[in-house]
This record gives sequence, C-alpha cells and structure tokens, in this order.
Amino acid sequence: MAESGLRLLKIVLLTTLAYTAVPGQSRDELKAKYGRVVSETFIVRPGIEVTATYAATGRIVELVISPQNTGLIKSRSSTGKSIKHRPFKNDR
Repeated sequence: MAESGLRLLKIVLLTTLAYTAVPGQSRDELKAKYGRVVSETFIVRPGIEVTATYAATGRIVELVISPQNTGLIKSRSSTGKSIKHRPFKNDR
C-alpha cells in the first residue's frame, strides 16, 4: 500500500515539474544567441498577419500574407498562401 502511494507521489511530482512554466527568452537574448533576424511576423489587423523575410542586406525579399495563426506551433497551419515577388535589384 505504501509503495503505491509513493509511486503516485512520484507521478504527481513529475507531472507538476513537466507543466511548470519556464521563463521565455527576450528578443535581445535570442538575437545575442542566434544572430540577426531573418524574418518577423506582424499582425496587420485582427485575423490577418504578414511575415517579412529579409536578405543579408536587411531589405525585404518576401512578404507572406496569411490568416493569423493562433496555434502554438505555427507550422501546423497550412492555410496561408505564399506569394513571392522578384528580388530587389540590390539583393541579387
């Protein structure tokens, strides 16, 4: 009986640890760790977002307009359509 109680206690503790919030990293911390930003996503209006992808020069090379993804994992949304434009003259 005591063994099953100890096992249950371990399960509860492990579950609690697994769901404990971990502080996220700030934008500056990510930039220091991984380098320059290559894309950013902006909310144009409620329900619509645009993702800008940048060249090494900092100029925009791609804009993707899509429905706002409210899921935790962005790649799970496949509703957005990518429309690419020709590169700017300075980015070739």
